[in-house]
Amino acid sequence: ARCGSDSEWLLVCRQTSPTFFAKNEWSKNSDDPKNDNYCILDQLETYRENGAFTFKLSWPKDSFEDQVWKQTSNPTKTAGVQGYEAISVKYNHYGWGGLESRQHYALLDGSIHGNSHYWFYAVGSFQSWGGAIPGPNKAIKQVELWVKTSRGANDECILAAGKYYSPVDMAGQGRTVTASAELCQERCANVAGCAYFSWWADGGCHLQDASAKLESGTTAAAGPARCGSESVKSKKKLKKKE
Repeated sequence: ARCGSDSEWLLVCRQTSPTFFAKNEWSKNSDDPKNDNYCILDQLETYRENGAFTFKLSWPKDSFEDQVWKQTSNPTKTAGVQGYEAISVKYNHYGWGGLESRQHYALLDGSIHGNSHYWFYAVGSFQSWGGAIPGPNKAIKQVELWVKTSRGANDECILAAGKYYSPVDMAGQGRTVTASAELCQERCANVAGCAYFSWWADGGCHLQDASAKLESGTTAAAGPARCGSESVKSKKKLKKKE
């Protein structure tokens, strides 16, 4: 099983009252998916599949059913929702219509229609509402946001056939040396905004953000920050040449 995952669902954010987030705090305890307050929303774009995201909102400490839908817009990037498609939607209270980022009172909220002061279905609340976090129609103790991914538990996500991401380094990051591609990926997973890594056989480890493009080259490995587990899944461990 994948750490922080439920079958083919990947946890991308969890908030538990009374802890609150700050504006633009898209990454929180990113190396600890079991933490009561965890977030890797800075990597969300890497889980877009066929042009869209399939999301699930869960409220595990309250008596609500899961809310499942698709949308084409990345909620961390836009106010407003594009390409909304209900899959298993139990709650339409207070203007539900997918998730967006207005950052008035939370990183994300789902009150898309109607009263602009509503911020129900909140993820990453900045402040208390009703003594906790705004859920579908009342205050809740905990919220989780999951994204569906086709990267199964046994997927290989090291691309060992001469691939790298361009530009070579994301802003604020440079080359380091790691003993394996797995350690390079681990570095990426712990850097805010890192979506991909490229690793050379001489140990050179480079990090890239979500805007990077996959290119052909002579590197030993390249892949995403996470493959649904805490380390890269690969049939062959890629280690630094001695």
